[in-house]
Amino acid sequence: MEQIQGETEARSERGLGWVLQRIIAAYVNVARFELFRGGTYIPLPKKMKNKKAIINMQKRTMNA
Repeated sequence: MEQIQGETEARSERGLGWVLQRIIAAYVNVARFELFRGGTYIPLPKKMKNKKAIINMQKRTMNA
């Protein structure tokens, strides 16, 4: 709420002529972030592979 108030005050100081009268509601959504991990490699069809416009990464091990 303080950040919103600070931003509205800064904008009004710039002379835009707008005044914030009230904030009716504010929502905060919190979610846990989990990194997606790839598990399979699917080769591209030849037509797509030959265009060289798509990057299809394949994980390689150091011993390979």
